[in-house]
Amino acid sequence: MEKLEKISSNVISTITSHLPGMKKGNEKAVAVNPFTQEKLSEHDFISDEQLKSKIKESWNNFMKHKKSDPKERERKFAKMAEIMKADIDKFAKVFSMEMGKPIKESRLEVEKAIKECEYFAKNTAKFLENQPLKDAEGKEAYVSVRPLGVIYHVTPFNFPFWLIFRGSVGALAMGNTVINKNPQTCPQTGIIAEQVFVDAGFTNGEFMNLIINQSQSELIISDNSIRAVSFTGSTEGGKKVGAWAGQYCKKAVLELGGNDPFIVLKDADLDLAVEKGVQGRLLNGGQCCTAAKRFIIDESIYENFKDKLLEKVKTIKVGDPLDDKTDVGPLAKKSGLEKQLDQIKRAKEKGAKILLGGGTPKGEEYAKGNFFEPTVLEVDESNPIYHEETFGPVFTMVKFKDENDVLRMANDTEYGLGSAIFTRDIEKAKKFSEDIDAGTTYINHHTDWDVACPEGGVKMSGFGRDGGREGAYEWANIKTIWIGDGKQSAS
Repeated sequence: MEKLEKISSNVISTITSHLPGMKKGNEKAVAVNPFTQEKLSEHDFISDEQLKSKIKESWNNFMKHKKSDPKERERKFAKMAEIMKADIDKFAKVFSMEMGKPIKESRLEVEKAIKECEYFAKNTAKFLENQPLKDAEGKEAYVSVRPLGVIYHVTPFNFPFWLIFRGSVGALAMGNTVINKNPQTCPQTGIIAEQVFVDAGFTNGEFMNLIINQSQSELIISDNSIRAVSFTGSTEGGKKVGAWAGQYCKKAVLELGGNDPFIVLKDADLDLAVEKGVQGRLLNGGQCCTAAKRFIIDESIYENFKDKLLEKVKTIKVGDPLDDKTDVGPLAKKSGLEKQLDQIKRAKEKGAKILLGGGTPKGEEYAKGNFFEPTVLEVDESNPIYHEETFGPVFTMVKFKDENDVLRMANDTEYGLGSAIFTRDIEKAKKFSEDIDAGTTYINHHTDWDVACPEGGVKMSGFGRDGGREGAYEWANIKTIWIGDGKQSAS
């Protein structure tokens, strides 16, 4: 297996050069290949003192960046897209090795980052235009879109490259600067991402990727120069970040866990539903907050759907993430594998029927990796796994008898991130989707993304939105300018 250092050693030396005297000690960000368990790299965390210095530097950079020409920002975003297009495989290979994502999915992740840059290369100046308020009293009133300051951006391990760009490009477009914390298991992904910003012309520290320990997050959020925080990750992690943001009165956008319903009505196109269900459940090995998780199937077509699903899942190739034929790689973390095994064990104890998989695959090629077999379960609503988020390749199926009860079942969760409905009656689906507690509802589709579409959740899945104009405006001061008519009020 090729060492990751060979891929990006020149990038590492360039980026880490702006972190002199990094903290020495036992605490490090360590990248371990989840397929081979080979150590790929390790980096010391920056010290608290240097972190404070970097925050101050980012604020000073903000004072310059906010005055920059939006058209110049657009040119730099276009350059970022060109840089990534020129060598997609180089970028993709780094995080396939760090977190186990199949290389063909990693290429798609780079392409998503490219599209983010292209979107803001076309729309930044337009989004920053003053917006007249035609019905306001007075001589004139308008909304001015102004930046906030330094944004603390926390990127998750499951999409460690794309989600840097998903949040940070919009924040930079609005005139903010960004301090990014990449997951401790994917340090070099953050390093190569920063190089893209630098090579495109953001050379004044507008975007900083720092090697930061999780324990340093409160220190960052409490700093007066930090004006907002973006966190994508677990609900438990989001609760901590949200509490700190509230304590220090900082704006927060939190995209957290999900337990998304995948509803198949009796008139659905079953082949389409199975195709999208497998795609929506197995993307990134199931390590996706918006993955299909609870498959809620009309009992009249349940057996047919189940047979088609099992047939499809049996064709899925599990293996080396750098092999183009691989559909599902290892889970990113050993702790994730252990949690998945525990969930299946508890589900079985409460009556779940395992139709396929249920454990770690056999064979020498799987011996070292964090592999979990694609697994199909039949459960009822009382089973604990029905109510928990599963972060692996697990299909949890349940029947329903009455369409009038489907909405209750869909909303019977503390989460509210994504959802899907499969039916040939589009008007029914539209009406249904309005009452599902979720940030996104797909109709005859699943787990897709578009640069213009905002994403986010409700309930324990968080609040705020990422993506598109709405996501960019999360990082803006929507400021009202009111011009009086020059007349004195009547006494």
